Amino acid sequence: ADPALSTPNAIMVDLDGTLQSLDIPIKNGGQTQSLTISAATFEDDANFSVSTLPGSIAPGQTGNITIAFNPLGANGEFSADLQITSNDSLTAARIISISGVIHDPMLVSDQTLDLGETTNGSLTITNSGATRELNISAFNITGPDAENFKASGPASLAAGGGTGNVEVTFDSQGEEGTFTASLEIVSDDPLVPNAVVALSAQVPFGDILVAWWPLDIDGTDASGNGFNGTIEGSVTSAEGANATTGGSLTFDGGSRIDVPFDQNLNPTNFTVTMWANASTTGGFASPITSRDDVNGGVSTHGFIIYNDNGGSWNFWTGDGNPGWDTLPAGPVLTDTWTHLAISYDSLTETKSFYVDGVLAASDTAANQYSPNGTVEMEVLHIGAGQDDGLNFYFDGKIDDVGLFRAALSEQDINTIMTSGVGGFSGAARDLVITALNFGPADGQVTITFDSVSNATYIVERSTDLIIWDELTDNLNSDGETTTFTDLSLPAGTSKAFYRVRPL
Repeated sequence: ADPALSTPNAIMVDLDGTLQSLDIPIKNGGQTQSLTISAATFEDDANFSVSTLPGSIAPGQTGNITIAFNPLGANGEFSADLQITSNDSLTAARIISISGVIHDPMLVSDQTLDLGETTNGSLTITNSGATRELNISAFNITGPDAENFKASGPASLAAGGGTGNVEVTFDSQGEEGTFTASLEIVSDDPLVPNAVVALSAQVPFGDILVAWWPLDIDGTDASGNGFNGTIEGSVTSAEGANATTGGSLTFDGGSRIDVPFDQNLNPTNFTVTMWANASTTGGFASPITSRDDVNGGVSTHGFIIYNDNGGSWNFWTGDGNPGWDTLPAGPVLTDTWTHLAISYDSLTETKSFYVDGVLAASDTAANQYSPNGTVEMEVLHIGAGQDDGLNFYFDGKIDDVGLFRAALSEQDINTIMTSGVGGFSGAARDLVITALNFGPADGQVTITFDSVSNATYIVERSTDLIIWDELTDNLNSDGETTTFTDLSLPAGTSKAFYRVRPL
């Protein structure tokens, strides 16, 4: 085509809310003939009008159609069609879409406000609009912990950079943990009338330990919080993972421990630690499960550890949608004690899987975890999977299971692996002598008792329950269980009694 009118089909212009004169460039893409614009009009548009047309445009050159813009007191988005008539040899009439935005007033604010461990904070907001006052009608708070936050701020901000502070206060109402909500600032900003700021605050837990199942002989919760489990099927006592953990329980591939549902067992942030010794690999054998799978996968919630079909340890979480978010973490070694720890941090949205105290896998992504209890309230199972615990049985030994309402650090997890849940948390079973045996040599007696890591104990002996002889006042704990051998039992003693008390 020669001449040829060349211009984009749509042009965005910068609007500032004032009366403006704007140039629309028109190029002649022809080779030899001049381009002449005979008419340019906006049909039935009150805001845009044509001021001047360009003269004759030589081949390869550019001229401007000058248009005028009048906001007529309005703001927001504007658009109109500019119809151009020319001597273009192929397209005598062209339509160009002209659009622009007057973002005036314009609310500018940070998108997040983390109060940390404080009870109040301030958020600076600005009106970056050039000519119009910003009017604010409401400060609304929504979200899971909305009742813990309050906000107040200015009713208006001056044009041209006026600022003000939104004051946010936080009240934990006696609760602990991480709190989140959304602050919605409602204003006459024409493009963003509802600006949203993510709020968060934290109250440190006085005690992050939710439950502790030593699994020495049964499913008793040694944390003192009362989350005792019931044995279903046949489990037998066995030697524990190490000297700090006491005994363990052997699950035969058809047995489990059920802990009744409680929302405290399904915190927003959590860590689960345990020792596992698998006799087999595969079959999605689950040493621990707290999950709800609504209507066969319509939505999933909770957490699972699997000895999966590929023979790997795998950390599954439900996110409220169909399917599960998986995090594999290395091969399962049969007949070998392995320390497992899974965690989820809701603030960073990070899942982590530690194997033998080392971070084996981690994933940070939105919407990875929604707790059991969000829709259905299912039992926590040790030694089995599925909502009802009737499938995905674990075959092997499990020991020293801990559930914490925080995402623990790698250092914390290593302390638990070395010192046991009780050694890390300071919790302990009742001070009970659990075993009394003759030996290892003739005339000697060895006692075993539940203990606290880093504690010191006094051991005493009596032959008549009246007079007690102190055998030691400086017995350092071995961890969650401690042994002591009486080397000085008098010859011919027919009966002896022992007692232990902390120093």
